Amino acid sequence: MLRLFLHPYFLKREHKAGSFAAASDFCPVCLRIRVLKKGGRLFDRENGGLFAGCSDFRGISFSRILLNAHDFLRVVRFTYFSCRDIVLTNELERKLSSMSCHACVVSNLQFEIMVEGEPNLSIYPEVVQHMERNGELVRAEGNALVVSETGMRDFLDFCYDHMDSDKVLFRLDEGKWRLLSESEEVLESQWIDEVIRKEQVTCHAQPILDAEGDTYAHEMLARFYREDGTMIYPGEIFGAAKKRDRLYALDRICRMAAVRAASFTDKKVFINFIPTSIYSPEFCLRSTTMLADRLGVHPDRLVFEVVETEKVEDTDHLKRILAFYKEKGFRYALDDVGEGYSTLDLLSELQPHYMKLDMQYVQGVAQSEKKQQTALAFLDEAIKLGSVPLAEGIEVEEDFEWLKEKGYMLFQGYLFGRPAPIGTLERQN
Repeated sequence: MLRLFLHPYFLKREHKAGSFAAASDFCPVCLRIRVLKKGGRLFDRENGGLFAGCSDFRGISFSRILLNAHDFLRVVRFTYFSCRDIVLTNELERKLSSMSCHACVVSNLQFEIMVEGEPNLSIYPEVVQHMERNGELVRAEGNALVVSETGMRDFLDFCYDHMDSDKVLFRLDEGKWRLLSESEEVLESQWIDEVIRKEQVTCHAQPILDAEGDTYAHEMLARFYREDGTMIYPGEIFGAAKKRDRLYALDRICRMAAVRAASFTDKKVFINFIPTSIYSPEFCLRSTTMLADRLGVHPDRLVFEVVETEKVEDTDHLKRILAFYKEKGFRYALDDVGEGYSTLDLLSELQPHYMKLDMQYVQGVAQSEKKQQTALAFLDEAIKLGSVPLAEGIEVEEDFEWLKEKGYMLFQGYLFGRPAPIGTLERQN
């Protein structure tokens, strides 16, 4: 059995006694467990007996429990918690590294290295021994070894001096094999882990107006800051997350921040999410729905917006995500819809509540016949599907008036307001 410290608000549903846990009656305010039922494995061995937790959201702060690695992974999959509230032992991290998806746990990366070529293989045993002596080796099998992040830095120095680096590949978490040179970018992007762990993200809100000029909703846009207060631009943050396979963890803290921000307004809130960052909607998105319930944010006020719609390749996976949101009472929107790509073929299947016309067809539409054709075709499709047409990126009054006259219902852009910190919003009734 392995010891870890775990914040005790992570269980919502009951499980059969004798499995990995059995609990119920959680506090709706802080989500901490009130009573742990007998028969489960969650117990306070040192103090003897079960925890009597929170009765008024001021209960115990941390629970000391014993779980084996397999049971812990089941907790990760089937329950809800913030991974920053978990302190993992080194032994547990090593065991979890060989198990499947734990993408929300921002643990230390492990690099799998594959060595090929006779010259490289002749020196390979010495590399393994060196890594093992320095405590950097996780495991070695055949011509492949798994090393810690520190070990990867050490290996790079040695490889460039003594090996043929073109015959060496690496990968993360059983992903695709990459050229060794790409590992340097992964190592240089280590700072993203701290941003995610400390949740250095806030939300800026941009208004979405109706045809009468009234605020209909706000789109919540993530903004990231370093500890010294300087801003990190979205392109830089998401690029680093992609290199280190942290997109899910990053997307999750952005979604959670946006749900919290929804409590600052009584209007609808549009929340961006990246479909490719979600492994399983049934499990990955439950923390989002649980937080909304905890904060009293009604599901129909949240509109989850698929970003980079054009780049979605696994449409069946996207359908599962949207079906999950729909089942929970949320709305969803397709972003950047235009002409000439697969999203138009998908619209009838996805049945989005909102469709956002790509700004490249919005800006200058009053003067461009070609853009007008696209905008009108988009409008016809939205009406046919029963979706609300939204034009984004409006910067001049002329484009706004043309779109409004043709029948567009919602409008967004600098003409109506730039993204601003949510603290500047007044609660609207």
